[in-house]
Amino acid sequence: MGSEAVKRKFGGAVLAAAVILAAFVIVGCAGQRSDLRALESCGSFRFPAGAELAEYEVRTSFGDETMIAVVEVPASEMNEFKVGSNIDRFSRGVPEYLKDYWRNTKICPALESGRAEHADEGGVSQTRWVAHSSEGATDIIFIRAAC
Repeated sequence: MGSEAVKRKFGGAVLAAAVILAAFVIVGCAGQRSDLRALESCGSFRFPAGAELAEYEVRTSFGDETMIAVVEVPASEMNEFKVGSNIDRFSRGVPEYLKDYWRNTKICPALESGRAEHADEGGVSQTRWVAHSSEGATDIIFIRAAC
Protein backbone atom coordinates (compact mmCIF):
# COMPACT_ATOMS: atom_id res chain seq x y z
CA MET A 1 0.00 0.00 0.00
CA GLY A 2 1.45 3.37 -1.04
CA SER A 3 1.82 6.38 1.19
CA GLU A 4 -1.09 8.15 -0.55
CA ALA A 5 -3.43 5.24 0.22
CA VAL A 6 -2.33 5.28 3.87
CA LYS A 7 -2.91 9.05 4.05
CA ARG A 8 -6.41 8.66 2.56
CA LYS A 9 -7.33 5.88 5.00
CA PHE A 10 -5.93 7.81 7.94
CA GLY A 11 -7.65 11.01 6.80
CA GLY A 12 -10.94 9.14 6.41
CA ALA A 13 -10.64 7.68 9.92
CA VAL A 14 -9.90 11.11 11.38
CA LEU A 15 -12.87 12.63 9.55
CA ALA A 16 -15.19 9.84 10.75
CA ALA A 17 -14.00 10.30 14.35
CA ALA A 18 -14.58 14.07 14.12
CA VAL A 19 -18.13 13.56 12.82
CA ILE A 20 -18.96 11.09 15.60
CA LEU A 21 -17.50 13.41 18.28
CA ALA A 22 -19.50 16.36 16.92
CA ALA A 23 -22.68 14.26 17.04
CA PHE A 24 -22.05 13.38 20.71
CA VAL A 25 -21.47 17.05 21.57
CA ILE A 26 -24.64 18.16 19.77
CA VAL A 27 -26.74 15.45 21.46
CA GLY A 28 -25.22 16.29 24.87
CA CYS A 29 -25.94 20.01 24.45
CA ALA A 30 -29.47 19.33 23.25
CA GLY A 31 -30.12 17.05 26.24
CA GLN A 32 -28.77 19.66 28.64
CA ARG A 33 -30.96 22.40 27.13
CA SER A 34 -33.97 20.07 27.35
CA ASP A 35 -33.27 19.37 31.04
CA LEU A 36 -32.88 23.11 31.76
CA ARG A 37 -36.22 23.76 30.02
CA ALA A 38 -37.86 21.03 32.14
CA LEU A 39 -36.50 22.76 35.28
CA GLU A 40 -37.78 26.10 34.04
CA SER A 41 -41.24 24.69 33.44
CA CYS A 42 -41.44 22.78 36.70
CA GLY A 43 -40.05 25.46 39.03
CA SER A 44 -40.94 28.69 37.23
CA PHE A 45 -37.27 29.49 36.63
CA ARG A 46 -35.67 31.45 33.79
CA PHE A 47 -32.07 30.55 33.08
CA PRO A 48 -29.77 32.96 31.24
CA ALA A 49 -28.05 31.92 28.01
CA GLY A 50 -24.78 31.10 29.79
CA ALA A 51 -26.35 28.56 32.19
CA GLU A 52 -24.86 25.06 32.16
CA LEU A 53 -26.27 22.03 33.92
CA ALA A 54 -23.59 20.48 36.15
CA GLU A 55 -25.73 17.78 37.80
CA TYR A 56 -29.32 16.70 37.29
CA GLU A 57 -31.55 14.00 38.71
CA VAL A 58 -35.28 13.34 38.47
CA ARG A 59 -36.96 11.38 41.24
CA THR A 60 -40.46 10.03 40.74
CA SER A 61 -42.75 8.87 43.53
CA PHE A 62 -46.52 8.53 43.67
CA GLY A 63 -46.84 10.24 40.30
CA ASP A 64 -44.92 13.37 41.34
CA GLU A 65 -41.57 14.39 39.91
CA THR A 66 -38.86 16.07 41.93
CA MET A 67 -35.91 17.57 40.08
CA ILE A 68 -32.62 18.02 41.90
CA ALA A 69 -30.07 20.08 39.98
CA VAL A 70 -26.88 22.05 40.14
CA VAL A 71 -26.55 24.78 37.52
CA GLU A 72 -23.49 26.90 36.82
CA VAL A 73 -24.12 30.47 35.66
CA PRO A 74 -21.61 33.21 34.83
CA ALA A 75 -21.61 35.62 37.79
CA SER A 76 -22.50 38.44 35.40
CA GLU A 77 -25.79 36.63 34.57
CA MET A 78 -26.89 35.72 38.11
CA ASN A 79 -29.09 38.80 38.42
CA GLU A 80 -30.85 37.81 35.19
CA PHE A 81 -31.66 34.44 36.79
CA LYS A 82 -32.98 36.11 39.99
CA VAL A 83 -35.18 38.61 38.15
CA GLY A 84 -36.45 36.11 35.56
CA SER A 85 -37.24 33.56 38.30
CA ASN A 86 -38.97 36.13 40.54
CA ILE A 87 -36.62 35.53 43.44
CA ASP A 88 -36.70 38.71 45.48
CA ARG A 89 -34.02 38.01 48.03
CA PHE A 90 -31.47 35.56 49.29
CA SER A 91 -30.61 35.09 52.96
CA ARG A 92 -27.07 34.37 54.12
CA GLY A 93 -26.17 30.77 54.78
CA VAL A 94 -27.97 27.56 53.87
CA PRO A 95 -29.98 25.73 56.57
CA GLU A 96 -29.04 22.08 57.16
CA TYR A 97 -32.44 20.80 56.01
CA LEU A 98 -31.86 22.45 52.60
CA LYS A 99 -28.33 21.08 52.25
CA ASP A 100 -29.78 17.57 52.48
CA TYR A 101 -31.36 17.96 49.04
CA TRP A 102 -27.94 18.32 47.42
CA ARG A 103 -25.87 16.19 49.83
CA ASN A 104 -25.16 13.59 47.12
CA THR A 105 -23.94 16.10 44.53
CA LYS A 106 -20.23 16.55 43.88
CA ILE A 107 -20.53 20.31 44.27
CA CYS A 108 -22.28 20.19 47.68
CA PRO A 109 -19.22 21.55 49.59
CA ALA A 110 -19.88 24.94 47.97
CA LEU A 111 -22.93 25.20 50.26
CA GLU A 112 -20.57 25.28 53.25
CA SER A 113 -18.89 28.40 51.85
CA GLY A 114 -19.26 31.73 53.61
CA ARG A 115 -20.64 33.06 50.31
CA ALA A 116 -23.53 30.57 50.22
CA GLU A 117 -27.11 31.87 50.38
CA HIS A 118 -30.60 30.47 50.04
CA ALA A 119 -33.75 31.96 48.55
CA ASP A 120 -36.10 33.32 51.15
CA GLU A 121 -39.51 33.32 49.53
CA GLY A 122 -41.36 33.80 52.81
CA GLY A 123 -42.86 30.32 52.81
CA VAL A 124 -44.81 31.19 49.64
CA SER A 125 -43.39 28.36 47.56
CA GLN A 126 -43.34 24.80 48.78
CA THR A 127 -42.47 23.49 45.32
CA ARG A 128 -39.06 25.07 44.80
CA TRP A 129 -35.98 25.56 46.89
CA VAL A 130 -32.96 27.47 45.67
CA ALA A 131 -29.51 28.10 47.10
CA HIS A 132 -26.40 29.51 45.48
CA SER A 133 -22.75 30.06 46.09
CA SER A 134 -20.46 32.49 44.36
CA GLU A 135 -17.22 30.92 43.17
CA GLY A 136 -15.45 33.85 41.52
CA ALA A 137 -16.55 34.25 37.92
CA THR A 138 -19.21 31.53 38.30
CA ASP A 139 -22.27 31.28 40.50
CA ILE A 140 -23.46 27.80 41.38
CA ILE A 141 -27.23 27.47 41.73
CA PHE A 142 -28.66 24.52 43.67
CA ILE A 143 -32.27 23.75 42.78
CA ARG A 144 -34.97 21.41 44.03
CA ALA A 145 -38.27 21.67 42.19
CA ALA A 146 -41.34 19.53 42.73
CA CYS A 147 -43.89 19.15 39.94
